[in-house]
Amino acid sequence: MKPRLLTIPASMYCEKARWALRFCRVPHVEEGSLPLVHYCSTRPAGGKSVPMIVPSNGKLALRDSSEILRWCHLGAPSDWNPRTSSLAAEAARQSVLYP
Repeated sequence: MKPRLLTIPASMYCEKARWALRFCRVPHVEEGSLPLVHYCSTRPAGGKSVPMIVPSNGKLALRDSSEILRWCHLGAPSDWNPRTSSLAAEAARQSVLYP
């Protein structure tokens, strides 16, 4: 079972978490909710804000985009080089075009 990423559509913090998971090739399932309705999915995991990732192993959920980035970094490939990665180039381009 893959970890669940709980998000709302128009949030730069959720986008940051999405990019990190995609960038580090972490398999996950995204569960999007409308603002305010997202409390129904975050409350059982012990939080109230998004993004939140609920690991499949049942351990404590990560409740902040920065925590999710650190978690992704631990699983990043050791041979990864941000200067030559096409995903890094795309992330940089997106952050400049769509701040």
